[in-house]
Amino acid sequence: MLGNMLEWDALSELKGIGFVRRENLDALTWVGMEYVHTGGVGDGGIDIFCQVAGRIVFPIQCKNYSRKGSVDRDIVYAHTEVTRRCAKKYGVVAVGIVVVPSMDSFSADAKEAAETAEGVVIFLSTKDQIPRYILPSVVNSRTGALTHFILP
Repeated sequence: MLGNMLEWDALSELKGIGFVRRENLDALTWVGMEYVHTGGVGDGGIDIFCQVAGRIVFPIQCKNYSRKGSVDRDIVYAHTEVTRRCAKKYGVVAVGIVVVPSMDSFSADAKEAAETAEGVVIFLSTKDQIPRYILPSVVNSRTGALTHFILP
């Protein structure tokens, strides 16, 4: 249940910056800023799927793990793979985001995995960072300057 609360908080932030909710991935218009809440059992590693103007997608994974080091390299590898598959499936830039309650939740090997991953993984420690970093990532994606981000 706590994981869902983190997802709902993240969705609230997306709505606040103008993202429009769609019922399912098939309902996406691929214009503007849209999201689908996909979280739950069997969500395929994506709790929230966002797209911006059909050019970039953000598969977001919310992990309400507060124990220090509880998000490990396996979670990062899995989300990197999900992100890679999204990029291939939709033919766009994909930026994976993992949201947790505290940066302490990421283990050292998770951070190393993000640094060496083929693809982009952004670590966020609070849901209110979503608007601050999603939109600059969209701009950066057009210049090819994307990399991993570790944010406070």
